[in-house]
Amino acid sequence: MTQNNAVTMKKKNLKSIFVIIGLIAAFVAVIYAMRYTQTWEFRRGLEVLFGSPPPVEAPRKWTWCPEITGQIEFHTSRASEDSVTPEEICNVTLEPVPEEKAKRKFKRYLTVGTGESAKTLEADEKLEVFQVDGLIFQSKALSQILRGR
Repeated sequence: MTQNNAVTMKKKNLKSIFVIIGLIAAFVAVIYAMRYTQTWEFRRGLEVLFGSPPPVEAPRKWTWCPEITGQIEFHTSRASEDSVTPEEICNVTLEPVPEEKAKRKFKRYLTVGTGESAKTLEADEKLEVFQVDGLIFQSKALSQILRGR
């Protein structure tokens, strides 16, 4: 009989040890889950899953002209050299370009500056998308200025 008692005590002790190990593992899993839900990857996954709109970014300003602007030389008959000033066209608000618009053909539109520091603005025919030094961008304000407002 004492031998049966000893066997049942060992089984109970073993069972208690497994329960304690299971509780500790569950506690560690809860802590890990709490930390993971606060990560950027988890939040981004929720945004993708539930379709949350991306955060609105502040518009980015960019000055594409050289420091010494000099003159503006147009390579198209659409615009007049008298219609724009370097101050108007050099500081642009960058807007994202959809992929289908980024694949358009660009033509030289105007050059600002002289010599090696001159920069050329290329544009598509509709003046919706621009390119300077390989950077493709959109700017509604620049489009309006170059169309003559």
